[in-house]
Amino acid sequence: MLLIVPTQHMTQTEFWSSQVLVDAASLAVRMGDQHCGGDGYRVISNFGRVAHQSQAHAHMHVVSGTSRQIREARQKSQNSRAPGSIDSAIDDPGAGDLVVGEYDVDEAPFAVEISPLPSSSESPVTQREFWGSERILRGSQAAQRIGGRYSAEGFRLLSSFDPARTADDPPGLNPASLFLLGGGQLGLYV
Repeated sequence: MLLIVPTQHMTQTEFWSSQVLVDAASLAVRMGDQHCGGDGYRVISNFGRVAHQSQAHAHMHVVSGTSRQIREARQKSQNSRAPGSIDSAIDDPGAGDLVVGEYDVDEAPFAVEISPLPSSSESPVTQREFWGSERILRGSQAAQRIGGRYSAEGFRLLSSFDPARTADDPPGLNPASLFLLGGGQLGLYV
C-alpha cells in the first residue's frame, strides 16, 4: 500500500474538491503503474470515521490488486433526473459529462458509480484517461455532493485499475468509474 499526501494541510473534502487532486491523481497512476502494475491496483480514500478515516490530513491510498466489491457490484438504476434522485444531487453546469448509477455492493449499505460520459467522437473513457484529466475532479466533486447528501456520516471513494491485458498495455484500460460506498459503517478495505 502506498500513500499520497498533499504537502499543504488539507481535509479530505478540501483535497478532493481542489486542483491539487488532479496532480495527485496523475501521481497515483504513476505510482500504481510502477509498484503494483502487474496485479492492477485501486485508489481509495476514506471520508469520516464510519469509513475508517483515521487521519484528519488529506490522503489517498494506492493498493495493489483490484476491487472485489467493484467486480461483483450489481447495478440497480442509472440516470434518473427526478427530484430527490441520486443523479439530481449532481445537477450543476460542470457535471453534464457524468453518468451516475446506483449499485448493490457487498458490505456497503449505499453504493453509487460516477463515470465520465464519452463525447460523441470519443470511445469509452478508460480509468487512466479519467484519472489523468480534469474529469476526475468533476467526478470527485459530484461524489462529495452525493456522499454529503446520502451518507453524511462518512463514505469511501474507490477506483480499480485492472491489470494490463498484454505486455505492451499499461494497467487501467478498463472503463472509468469512481465508486462511492457509504450509508453506514463500512468494512476495512484491505
